[in-house]
Amino acid sequence: MLDYFGIDIDNDVCKEEEYGDCTELFGLHVTGVESCEYYSIYDICADADVSCDVVAVINGTQIENTCEWFETEFDLPTDDTDCIEVITTDCLEYVPENY
Repeated sequence: MLDYFGIDIDNDVCKEEEYGDCTELFGLHVTGVESCEYYSIYDICADADVSCDVVAVINGTQIENTCEWFETEFDLPTDDTDCIEVITTDCLEYVPENY
């Protein structure tokens, strides 16, 4: 994944990498999402994002840009509270009524 995004990270103990699939979460906010993957680097020593990039396919068109661009372009929630509320609300439909 590092090579794909052209990121060279030297073994800095402060930098934390995270990557994965964001198709389901992105699909809750945008119709036509076929796939979505993200890669981010966070500096835990400085408590700051170093970089965050997304590659998504929406209605057959591949889009690559920063996480910030996707948040702005698609009016996505930007704090964890919004995301947790969306996930919790979405999951409630699977809880049996007599639970």
